[in-house]
Amino acid sequence: MRCHRGPERRRHRVRLNKKGDKRNVLIFDLGSKTLDVSLIIENDVFKVKATAGGTHLGVEGFDNRLVEITVRNFVHGYKYKHREAITENQRAHRCLRIACGCGKRTLPSAAQAYIEINALYDGIAFNATVTRVRFEDICGDYFDGSRG
Repeated sequence: MRCHRGPERRRHRVRLNKKGDKRNVLIFDLGSKTLDVSLIIENDVFKVKATAGGTHLGVEGFDNRLVEITVRNFVHGYKYKHREAITENQRAHRCLRIACGCGKRTLPSAAQAYIEINALYDGIAFNATVTRVRFEDICGDYFDGSRG
């Protein structure tokens, strides 16, 4: 099984369009809010054998879970006095979402990710480390759901 990102998908598509042996191709599309999976058999013509999807699975779910854990860590570090302020402050929440998204994208190629924000709230800097194992643990139900 191979994973293909943006430009790689296009190159792979060209390879698949060449005539040749019969192949099974599994398309696993994890979008922002949905997960779609298709099984295609390719010979000279592509034939979709099965397709399935889930509207409850998507990148946003993973991001939300990581933001949720990060807020808990921040609040715990400051003795719970900032919880409401963080969850209601749009700027702080947006900064967390962006930083968590960046951290999440490093986890496939690194054992841990650093989430750093210079001034998350009220001039307070925030630094956290998330390991791949921890991320898989907090998002385990999403991974299990994607396995069908």
